[in-house]
Amino acid sequence: MKVVEKTQTLKMFVGGRWIASESGETFEARSPATGEVIATLPKGTRADAVRALEAAAQARQPMAALGAFDRAALLHRVADVMEGRREELARWLTLDQGKPYKAEALGEVGEAIEYFRIAAEDIKRLETNVIPSMAKNKLVFTLRIPRGVYALITPWNWPLTMATELIAPALAGGNTIVWAPATSTSAISVKLMECLAEADLPAGAVNLVTGPGSVVGDEIAGHPLTAGVGFVGSTETGRQRTDRDLRGRGSGPRGRGNHHRLLLVRRPELHRGRAHPGAARHSGRLPRAAQERDGDRDPRGSVRRGHHHGPAEQRGRRAEDG
Repeated sequence: MKVVEKTQTLKMFVGGRWIASESGETFEARSPATGEVIATLPKGTRADAVRALEAAAQARQPMAALGAFDRAALLHRVADVMEGRREELARWLTLDQGKPYKAEALGEVGEAIEYFRIAAEDIKRLETNVIPSMAKNKLVFTLRIPRGVYALITPWNWPLTMATELIAPALAGGNTIVWAPATSTSAISVKLMECLAEADLPAGAVNLVTGPGSVVGDEIAGHPLTAGVGFVGSTETGRQRTDRDLRGRGSGPRGRGNHHRLLLVRRPELHRGRAHPGAARHSGRLPRAAQERDGDRDPRGSVRRGHHHGPAEQRGRRAEDG
């Protein structure tokens, strides 16, 4: 059964334009359910990443010049566009990542929409401090200013919500963004980028570069134009990010991948084969999701990893998150 009528050719978004990679190379996005190719995407290079960083740097002044209420209006506009494309986004999330459409994909789209609305309202109420001065006729106050270009590296398991958790507040604060999504969920990331582009943000405010995390993610995380890094991904990539921070080449929030461990114990009073629902969501494709069932032990007595639905090459798939 075909899940798409026609394979789509998707592009990166840099400096307000949809572009191919400077190398001309592409990679395929495949359905985790059928293995079918649903889209082709540019295989970004370090040169593409630098081009995106330069575009984001040029957009710093236009973004910083916008008032808080102006930025809030932009974010509400993004949310409005996403509302109008809710079903389409959920369908692409199911095609690209594998989440059940009604049970999870629609909910993730709704949550991502709310993150933009929350950031839009929060920026209107951003507080600063006013403290007394030695001089009786003066006050000392703090003023929050945008930090600059943020490099965002996001994972495969919540490709919309984990991206918008970083994108929305960064834009609300007047910063600009270069985003490197997980390669295995780049198609849905492009669809989210389409919503941002449709909302008419200043050119270069948000840039999307698809491609290997070891190339694109590494370049944007360590480049001199990058003022901060937002990262959620694998433990190995987290170690690389920490090493970079210790060398003074990076800053900003990050989060290593949660392994969502499930402890397996033999207790006669517990029903065999039961697992916490959180460890089996997303079609069994949460990191380290596992469950024990009859016949799931190998001859050495160790428990096998959890079963992942889809073709063999998709089982246990973990994104190259940077």
